[in-house]
Amino acid sequence: MPARKLSLRSQARFVERGARWVSKVVSSLRVLRTTTNETRRRFQTHDRDVAATGIARLGHLAKIRDNELRDQATRASKSCFLQLCEGLPNDGVAMRRRYFALSQNSLHETIGAVDLASTLGLMSAEHAEAIQSLACRLKAMLWRCGWRPARDCPSAVFPAAPSS
Repeated sequence: MPARKLSLRSQARFVERGARWVSKVVSSLRVLRTTTNETRRRFQTHDRDVAATGIARLGHLAKIRDNELRDQATRASKSCFLQLCEGLPNDGVAMRRRYFALSQNSLHETIGAVDLASTLGLMSAEHAEAIQSLACRLKAMLWRCGWRPARDCPSAVFPAAPSS
């Protein structure tokens, strides 16, 4: 059966709707592209999120010279951050506990991979020390936030590190 032919008026409506949809998508992409402190979500400014993103960033910038260890460290640091983000919106203690435990496990995996790479001389000691110090701070924050409902969790256990 041949397709039904649309009148010019109907075709114009489809084009107009499509143009509105495209303009909405483009404007939302502009907001994502120009993320500033005003457009960030509240949880993205907490010290635990800053520490988790710092670990992921430093793990990526450390340039571990062993492919397997580099892959393990970067995957674990990303997993740590994403599990943290997944657990934050949950109000139930059991679900928060689960996600924060998974995040803490990934954090320990990151620490282990970085420690081994540093011991074997596959990365700089400065990068390893910076990752270790951020990891210690994040571990304390994860432990404290994992056992409380979301409304009782402090936004920052330690003061935020000065941004440079």
